[in-house]
Amino acid sequence: MKRYLILGTGEMGMQIAQLIFSSCKESKLYLFSSTGKNLDKKLNVLESSISKLAKFGKLKYSFESNDLKRVKFVSDFEIKHKPNFIFECLQEDKNEKLNALKICSNIYDSSIITTNTSSLSIDELGNSLNFPARFFGCHFFNPVMKTRFAEIIPHEKSTSENLTILKSELSLYLKDYVIINDSPGFVVNKILISMIESGIELHINEGISYEEVDRSLKFGANFIAGPFEIADLIGLDVVVKIMRNTKKMKYIDFLQERVLSNKLGKKTGIGFYTY
Repeated sequence: MKRYLILGTGEMGMQIAQLIFSSCKESKLYLFSSTGKNLDKKLNVLESSISKLAKFGKLKYSFESNDLKRVKFVSDFEIKHKPNFIFECLQEDKNEKLNALKICSNIYDSSIITTNTSSLSIDELGNSLNFPARFFGCHFFNPVMKTRFAEIIPHEKSTSENLTILKSELSLYLKDYVIINDSPGFVVNKILISMIESGIELHINEGISYEEVDRSLKFGANFIAGPFEIADLIGLDVVVKIMRNTKKMKYIDFLQERVLSNKLGKKTGIGFYTY
């Protein structure tokens, strides 16, 4: 049975847990939460999501209620048995991520360790770890179950053997992935942030509404969503952090005003739009 340690029980951590759980019956998931808050609620959400997937035949195995015993919430980085894979999904804060990654690197000498960062340097994070040969960026996208896609960013010292193991693992539950070099924003966010900046510029300088910008991209370029809808989905607080990490600062104050008012997008019910 494969074991997974998922660091963080926020939106992305829970979605990645659901993705793995729904794809691999022979698995044990350990979900790390530093606060221990709302864990019963989170388990209920996971159970409800899995039950819906089972009802519509979206699971890769026959689901039984006992399967939820394979999920355990932990408040310590060290678990009884070494995990095969560690997926770090903490908030987009360099120091918080690095602290957790260092601890896991010290404890586990054979686990493949990944970070779900959307914009931090993989080489810089990995250079502080004991085993950078086993370290990768693995950037999933929200909503995880729908996109089933990831950017894989090897560390400069990652081995081809470990990359093959990670690719084989991700192939179990993703539709596709790309392997790219370490650069600010990688591929998707580098383009998305530029698009969000362009949308803000049109709104500020040309007086074009959020709705008109988004409709233009959706109907004129066949986008699924426009820049303001995407920003709300990502979370405006996360967009601000990505902008800082990628040095795209032109409209950061415009977004920061909303962040300070807790208008973060879908997760708080209001951002550029009201939900």
